[in-house]
Amino acid sequence: MRVLRILALCLIVAVPVAAEERILDLSRSVEGVTSVVVAAGVGDVEITGGADNDMLTARVELSPKRGFWGSRSRRAVERAELQVTAKGDTLTLRISPRDGDHSFGEKWTLHLPARLRVSVDLGVGDVTVLDTSGDIKVGLGVGDVRIEGEHSDFGSIRASSGVGDTVLSTPDGREHGDGFVGHSLHQRGPGTSTIEVSIGVGDSMIRLR
Repeated sequence: MRVLRILALCLIVAVPVAAEERILDLSRSVEGVTSVVVAAGVGDVEITGGADNDMLTARVELSPKRGFWGSRSRRAVERAELQVTAKGDTLTLRISPRDGDHSFGEKWTLHLPARLRVSVDLGVGDVTVLDTSGDIKVGLGVGDVRIEGEHSDFGSIRASSGVGDTVLSTPDGREHGDGFVGHSLHQRGPGTSTIEVSIGVGDSMIRLR
């Protein structure tokens, strides 16, 4: 395992915005990479596929909490770094050091080649994955998931929510998951990539064109 910081293939820039917020930018080659993992705490993650080259760009906006714990939260934002870890053909992105108290929010925006498999592990917030053609896996504690892509790319499609709805829309029609409080669905499309969504509390919407 190697942690890549500012190298020839990886450029991370910290940009100050408002006095209490920070923006972390990343641009790097993903040649030889087949999977990208985003591990986040509280916030939103949006991933868009379709880059014509082997480049990944990411922007993470960090926002401290207000109120009583504000000063502690601001210090956590000042210390935070975007950590990029490569292991085999998998690239993992997370904010370091790990913020177990969730003292700041994270807003992730990624653009990457559509071919890559993507995995998102988020505690609280919303996840959006658009126009990728590889495997998609989302684990979310509380929040909503939206996935859009081409129907022809995907085979096994599974989605579940402990409390919330699951909806799949394809050229064949629209299906709601089975259940009373929680819902789950399992369908199969014509492709080979997979979609797997697991939510504790929240809704998932999968729209395949």
